[in-house]
Amino acid sequence: MALSGSLAEISLADIIQLIGNMGKTGRIKLERDGETGFIYFQNGKLVHAELASENLVGESAIYRLASWRDGDFAFEMDQKADKITIKRPFATILMEAVRIMDEWELIRKKISSEKVIPYFKEVDPENQRRITLNTKEWYVLSKIDGKKSIKEIAFEARMSIYEVAKLFYGLSVNDLIDFKPPTQ
Repeated sequence: MALSGSLAEISLADIIQLIGNMGKTGRIKLERDGETGFIYFQNGKLVHAELASENLVGESAIYRLASWRDGDFAFEMDQKADKITIKRPFATILMEAVRIMDEWELIRKKISSEKVIPYFKEVDPENQRRITLNTKEWYVLSKIDGKKSIKEIAFEARMSIYEVAKLFYGLSVNDLIDFKPPTQ
C-alpha cells in the first residue's frame, strides 16, 4: 500500500484511522523541519510511537505528532516496532488527539509558535491578586528566563510542549506572562 503526502493536505488523525481500519502492519514516518517521528501498527492496532527529538514515546508522541500542521508523511509497509508502548485502542487515542488538536488551535491564538520566548510581565500593584499554582506549574515557571523558548523549557522540564504551552496560555490570559519572538 503506497500512502504518502503532506500533512497540510491530510491530518494525521485521518491517516491513522485509514491504516487502522485497513488492518495494516507498518509504520508512518513523519518529517518536519529536521525532526522525524514514527507511528507503528501491527494488524491495524497502534503499538508504538516515537519522536526522538523531544524524547517522546507512546501516546505522548502521537499527540505531539498530531499537532503538526505541516510536514511530510509516508507509510512504510511491514516495518515492525521493537517495543510496545501503546495499549489503548486507536479510536480512544484518536479522540484524545482530536481534543488536543482543538485545544492547540485555541492556544495558537496567544502562542504563535513553540519557538516564542515567554517572559514575566510587570504586575501593577493595584491589580495584584492571589495566584495558586501546583508544584509542576511552579517548576515550569522557574524555567522562564527571558531567553529560552517554550520548546526548550518543555524539553528541560521533561514535559510535552503541549502541557507547557497550555500552562503558559493560562498565565498569558491572566496577563502574567507574554511572549517575544525567538532570537536568531
